[in-house]
Amino acid sequence: MATIKKTDSSSNLSKPMALMVKSAIEHHSDERYGPSLAAIKKFLIEHYHVDLKKKASLLRRHLETAVAKGDLIRTKGVGMNGRFKLAKVKQPKSKMAKVTSNNDFDPVLTTSSKRTESKPLVEAQKKMIIVKSKKETANKKKASPIKKK
Repeated sequence: MATIKKTDSSSNLSKPMALMVKSAIEHHSDERYGPSLAAIKKFLIEHYHVDLKKKASLLRRHLETAVAKGDLIRTKGVGMNGRFKLAKVKQPKSKMAKVTSNNDFDPVLTTSSKRTESKPLVEAQKKMIIVKSKKETANKKKASPIKKK
């Protein structure tokens, strides 16, 4: 029975393209606009020994989908003739208020509830806008200069 020896280059080929591209962009993180496609290709050849004649379409397709999803940001250029950066990950804000050091904390009382009376509030705001606009027009009429003879 023959055994197959794995070399470093064959194990690197099994890594997903997403991880390889992410490491390439992180490696060039000191650049202002991020690495270009040529710089990413050069990094993949040097560090992962990727045959880009076979994997070029996979790289291009990954970059297109990552930009469309929002995982990558194209900072310059159009299409693949640009520079790419990793998108900043936003952490979702918690809906609950922060817990204070008081032991009498009741999360039910501190959470904000939806207003059930939103329609009267909106109508009152509209009335205020109408009143303000009437006052402004009245002020404009009073402020007209008086002609001297």
